[in-house]
Amino acid sequence: MAFQTVRLVDENDREKEWLILEQRCASGLDRNLRHLETEWSANGRLAWERHSEAVTTTLTSTSVSADAQFWSAPDVGPFSDTLQWMQTLPGLVIRATHIVVVANDSYAEPVVDRADFHPGHLVSCIIGDSVRIWSDFRIHAGGYGRLVVAANGAADGEVSRSIQRIQELGNYRNLSLLEGAQRSIA
Repeated sequence: MAFQTVRLVDENDREKEWLILEQRCASGLDRNLRHLETEWSANGRLAWERHSEAVTTTLTSTSVSADAQFWSAPDVGPFSDTLQWMQTLPGLVIRATHIVVVANDSYAEPVVDRADFHPGHLVSCIIGDSVRIWSDFRIHAGGYGRLVVAANGAADGEVSRSIQRIQELGNYRNLSLLEGAQRSIA
């Protein structure tokens, strides 16, 4: 399971962002860093990356099971604490995604069934040779879109690259839409 946010952070909020990152990760961080990764528990990590256009923050866990409450964010424990911390980072969130990765299509079926995808908007496709995704690209409870990924025998690197590609497409789409909206307002 992973949660990713994409935020627009203006210059006025950069220092606040650094202070929050230092409280969580380490004091005295190099202000020129563009990428930071840290473990938040034995089976989870936090990645922060500053792009020229926006900042992405991704929280991942390898130990969460797909039970009936799966699409609800955990409300106790280190994952919950880190997710709440992530939500304190400054900036305008322009995209937020809750990502679930499972071994294969069979494991994906009950996860997709519980995802509350809108049937008229549900998209499913295969990326590369075997990685399959499902999403309706809508905002769900908690303010997150939902993405289910079935590895279907693909190597971890291929799965990661597939998720990165689909996320970057969505992230840059949202940035483009915002830019177009700002031009039409001006």
